[in-house]
Parts: sequence; structure tokens; C-alpha cells
Amino acid sequence: MFTAEESWKMSEPEKIVALVRELECWRLGNWDGCCCSNFSIRNVEVQISCGKGGEQGVWVRSVSSDYAESAELLRPIAEEVARQCNEQAARSNPFVCYVAKTIVNSHGLRTKMMNITVPWNASWSSEGRYEIRPCRWCSGALAIWSPHSPGVGRPIFAKPHMVRQRQSIARMLCTVCGQPTPVNDRWWFALGEYREEWFMTTEAPVHKVCADFALQKCPHLQRNNCGGDLSRFPGGYSILSAIVGGSLTEEDFGVKVNGRRVVGHLKIAWPKSMIRVVRRDAA
Repeated sequence: MFTAEESWKMSEPEKIVALVRELECWRLGNWDGCCCSNFSIRNVEVQISCGKGGEQGVWVRSVSSDYAESAELLRPIAEEVARQCNEQAARSNPFVCYVAKTIVNSHGLRTKMMNITVPWNASWSSEGRYEIRPCRWCSGALAIWSPHSPGVGRPIFAKPHMVRQRQSIARMLCTVCGQPTPVNDRWWFALGEYREEWFMTTEAPVHKVCADFALQKCPHLQRNNCGGDLSRFPGGYSILSAIVGGSLTEEDFGVKVNGRRVVGHLKIAWPKSMIRVVRRDAA
């Protein structure tokens, strides 16, 4: 481990590479029989996919201004993670590295994810295979699963990735950039619908700057004039599980539920009396 004096002579990527080398990915990612994992270290997000049912690789990104000049500054970190995965995961093919950055302005506000024009929770054509597996984002319950390979194939904007959708709700991650939304920067477009005594949405909140960026790029938001609906995300919500089954589930996902309790999406729900929206959109 480097000393405080040594740290003054090291760049931020060098510090992270040293920490990852010292702590090792299997500890940081809490590997349990598989290297698929996510972990954060010094404002850098790391995702590892073993390649079962999707692309094998390492995805590294950051919101820190340390990487505003170029996403390539993140590559040494990705390469160190990939090196450890290649050594410990015993895969026949090497792990591919992907890096991306988010620009942060002088006020510390997120503006957009560079090189990414597809929302974080959108699905890709390479992810169109489904199974039923336990899901950590709904307390280990059985849920519809699909592989994780964002950026591979073509994006399917109107179809959220099943696992990323549940993760975004469970962790209040921004649907645009995939980063956590702090309580003081948590917004929504009031997309959802009234059902019985609830107002429900499958949309996780967004950062204000990500919402502004989405309004510039998303035809759906533009077509429905959603700019006027942007407001702070209300509290007092519950998180509910949408249970799937029947012939439509088999037709849509190609899996057989066989009477089991299987979760599809997670939903954020408020008592009907708390939410007042004029436009009701089941997006």
C-alpha cells in the first residue's frame, strides 16, 4: 500500500490501480463462485461480466473530474481488473476492457456520459435471452434474468433491461447514467399510472442534469411534452414487485413459470392521495 507521501507523487488512476492490486477484485467484488460483480473505488465504478449469456468484459467509468480530459485515463484501471480476472476466472478468452466518463462541471454537477447516447437501463439486442434466477435486487426472489452486455448490438430504447431496471429501483440509480441519485438531486417526469389505491411507476429517478440531457435527446419525452412535468422526486413511496406469469410471459420471454412466484419489474408506488398528475403515461 502506498504511503501518504508517495500518494502526492501518484496520479489518481495510479492510486486506484495500486489499491485494486493490493485489495484484489475478488474481495472488492465479493466473488461467490463467479466473477460477475460491481464495485466502487474512489469515484470509479467497475462492472465485471463473466460472459455467460453475454459479452465477457470489464466496464469502468467515473463521474470524477479527474477523468474529464479523456476516458482513456481509466484504461489502466480496467486493464488491472482484466488482468486479475484473466488470472483468477480461468476463462478461455481474455476479458475485454471498456471505459467511459461523465463530464463534471465546475459546480460538481453531472452533465452527460461521454460516448454513451443510450440510457443506462435500456436493453440491447445482445441481451435478449431470458432465464429465471434469484435476483439480489428483490431480496433473492426468483425473477426474470437476462445477460449483461450493454453496448453490444443495437439498443432497444423502449425495453428496459430486466435486471438493470430492478437495480435502478432498489438503489435509486439514475436511469440515464446509472449512478446513485442523492436525495437532494432526485427528479422524475411523473411517468406512471393509477392502479386501485396507488400511483405506480417503473421509472427510477434521474439527476437534474441527466433529465435536462434526456429532454434534448429522447423523442418519447419530447413527443409527450414531458419537460413541464419534471419535478423533484416525492418521498413517502413503497417499492413493490410486479409478479409475472401465464402465456404472455412465456411468449414475451420464452420461459416457463410453472406456477412459481416470479418477479418481473420492480415498481415505485405512492398512495393515490399523495400524487396528482394530469397526464397519465404508462411508459
